[in-house]
Amino acid sequence: MKVKLEEEEHARLMEVNRLENEKTSRLREERLAIEAEKTREKVLSSLIKTEKENQILEAKAEAFLQKQILEPTISSQDLERAIEEALANPVDFNFAIDLDGYVYRDYSLNSILYQRGVFPEESFIPTQHYGLTMYMSKMPEIKKYIDEILPHLKQWLTEGKIKKLVLALCDVNSKEPLECWEFRIVAEETATGEIKQQGSKPLKDIQQEIRNVLRQITACVTFLPLLDCVCSFDLQVHTKKDAGGEGWGDVQPLTIQNAQEVQLRSFSTSIQNVHTFLCNHVRPYLKNAWTPKYYITTAVQAGRPHFKFSVLLKSLKSFKPITRLTTTTVEAPTLYQSKWIGRWLGTCAGMCFGAVVIGGLTRLTESGLSMVEWSAFGERPPLSRADWEREFEKYKQFPEYKQLKKGISLEEFKFIWHMEYGHRMWGRLIGAMFVIPAAIFWKKGYFNSALKKKVLVFGTLIGCQGLLGWYMVKSGLEDRFHEASDVPRVSQYRLASHLGSAFILYSLFLWTSLHHLMPAKVMEASKAALKFKRLVHFSKGFIFLTALSGAFVAGLDAGLVYNSYPLMGGRWIPEDWLALSPSLRNFTENPSTVQFDHRTLGNFTVLLLSSVWLLSRRVVLPPRARYAANALAAMAWMQASLGISTLLFHVPTPLASSHQAGSLVLLSTALWLSHELKNMKYIPK
Repeated sequence: MKVKLEEEEHARLMEVNRLENEKTSRLREERLAIEAEKTREKVLSSLIKTEKENQILEAKAEAFLQKQILEPTISSQDLERAIEEALANPVDFNFAIDLDGYVYRDYSLNSILYQRGVFPEESFIPTQHYGLTMYMSKMPEIKKYIDEILPHLKQWLTEGKIKKLVLALCDVNSKEPLECWEFRIVAEETATGEIKQQGSKPLKDIQQEIRNVLRQITACVTFLPLLDCVCSFDLQVHTKKDAGGEGWGDVQPLTIQNAQEVQLRSFSTSIQNVHTFLCNHVRPYLKNAWTPKYYITTAVQAGRPHFKFSVLLKSLKSFKPITRLTTTTVEAPTLYQSKWIGRWLGTCAGMCFGAVVIGGLTRLTESGLSMVEWSAFGERPPLSRADWEREFEKYKQFPEYKQLKKGISLEEFKFIWHMEYGHRMWGRLIGAMFVIPAAIFWKKGYFNSALKKKVLVFGTLIGCQGLLGWYMVKSGLEDRFHEASDVPRVSQYRLASHLGSAFILYSLFLWTSLHHLMPAKVMEASKAALKFKRLVHFSKGFIFLTALSGAFVAGLDAGLVYNSYPLMGGRWIPEDWLALSPSLRNFTENPSTVQFDHRTLGNFTVLLLSSVWLLSRRVVLPPRARYAANALAAMAWMQASLGISTLLFHVPTPLASSHQAGSLVLLSTALWLSHELKNMKYIPK
């Protein structure tokens, strides 16, 4: 019931925000239209021209007015200056009338590619156009392609050469077209073949019609079957016979077998009508999940003859005629590949979690110094009693046996040896679990360039973690414990480094796994929501810092110094918290100060995460982020309870191990929440 009420409240808030956004957009459009009209009148009234020249000037001014409505960030001063500069140049009346239809192609193509999921959602960014939030591709290949081809479209639209523009979504392997989005352009011509103007249509009406078309494109996607195969897109332009251009070649048009056609809304300008059609298969799409990469097939076709544009060429000047299909690789894993990559990295993260827990148990049972030798590729366990005796004799040569465990039996030694052996072999198993699938996925082409770099970083960290583990153990085997009060143990600095690097490796695995398994949604955010996002990032740092201070507590056995809460020996601050000199040594070498630091950081972290939860109640969040915020607050209090219980009961192994594992669960929850918010963008109204 509580979840249902939260969802209803979330829906209500989203509806309120939508209405406010629409109202703000409407008022902004009206204000800009009024300012633009005043600017146009000012410019035109200052010029004395013939009637024909005035018509040309009005057309030029109208073009820039449309540009201002399409790009509301242009100020009135910039608009006036741009118009004055343009008046000195020859102007084509048709260009002014057709500008909105030309720019519309860019937005509609990007909108379809986003809505149909041809490319990953995170490769698009939200922008405001036509009073709507639209998603434009930020992939360099797509942007370069559109930037190069739109000038040709502009020229052909101005000359009335284009009959039809088709965006075809195709199966990469079979080249079979699955969907065709057609924009059929109808313009009335004069006897000389020039485009005939059909009166003057208000810009406001044109903009409203375009908004309706874009909304219907978004809505009809809901009723289309999923594109569950690897897709490419072909952009085809059907033109008149006399439309040509340097660097264009003949190709065949794409057709869909066994297709159905649906007519969508249309819009019109002063010189043309644009009708939108959707043509798609009536049978389910074929599945082919093993294709290694996305491809963009960039072919532009004309009506008769057919022309094709190659996006592989670097500039318009270098165009050369081509006769074959050209493709360029866009490095992005497919949905199928992303799922497998996410599962693999999630498994590695889970094994890192297990390594932290096993390592904690090894330390709590004082087993870490039982193996006095180290090999990069593993050790063979003793099999016979003679082997065990030899291993035991090696252990007897080191300080831990001489000062702490002198007289332990062979069976007791076997237990601590197996604990340390299990921890080491688990680490090597993580390495195998990472390297073998990584090699397979790399060979199959599952990784893009960014992911390849991450994989190399992950592999390096795993290797360094193994070396750091032996470097830590080696500090406890050195002959440096000569005072009566000295206890043979590993260096707390090396222990903190070993634990901290394990947390970092785990976090990287988990974050990348979430990116592939649970991609975050792109969403608009208020300023309050952005502050909440920054607070979540800040809280991750404090969780990590608190866990790192816990490593110093473990390394110095500081949990056994004061076993009361909230006071320490009847005082809020322990009496001996600055007993060492210089004072800075106390924060890493004085057990009393180290425990005090861990308590203080833990208390502050709980208060910080509680503040995160309280603030989350005041901002609009998607359901998944809401669940993560609730889980983060609950886990914070549970972790604090485990820590206090561990202290009061004199650090029993089950509670202490649970407390250490809880710190990793708490960090995981914070990472989950942060990941859900990573695509939260603030768009100024």
